[in-house]
Amino acid sequence: MKKFFFIFLLSLVVTGVAMAQPDTTHTPVDLIKKLVTDVKSTVKADKKAQAGDVQHITALVEQKIMPYADFEYTTYLVMGAHWKETDKEQQQQITEQFKQLLISTFANAIAQIRNQKIVFKRLSHSQQSSQAIVQTQIISENGPIQLDYYLRKTANGWKVYDLNILSSFRLVPAYRRQFDEQIAEDGIKGLIRFLT
Repeated sequence: MKKFFFIFLLSLVVTGVAMAQPDTTHTPVDLIKKLVTDVKSTVKADKKAQAGDVQHITALVEQKIMPYADFEYTTYLVMGAHWKETDKEQQQQITEQFKQLLISTFANAIAQIRNQKIVFKRLSHSQQSSQAIVQTQIISENGPIQLDYYLRKTANGWKVYDLNILSSFRLVPAYRRQFDEQIAEDGIKGLIRFLT
């Protein structure tokens, strides 16, 4: 699971599922294609990122990835039925701590970007739909990696809320299991302590 999660992080960074300003004019595929070049070229040209400067990389993650990740919706899905057991303040705490957890992990993956290529295979989406799945394949030295992006249309454009790696590891269900276990063991407050 740890290996799959690292692949997910690297893939997310490589394909650049974010940019500084929301873009409401592109389809999901067009948006991801446009961002590939931006993120890859930024990271490859950034000496501090390549050197592993964690503080600098974290700022880069905030700038390049966060605006196009729908963390509130992802957290809601990960929490599942437990979401109704939380109050507004707890929901904000869990969302923020979950976001910080992923940001710190993204920072460790970002320096791994080299010469990976991405092939866009298929889009599952209709013009009227507010949900889309962009199927891609990342070509690296270790062979191809299947990666599907789950997006939803928001007032600020398309945003990623889940990923599926190698057709066997989905981010939301994987974290839901982990959250369920933590809540069963130590309750909602215990989950917040765990994430913090």
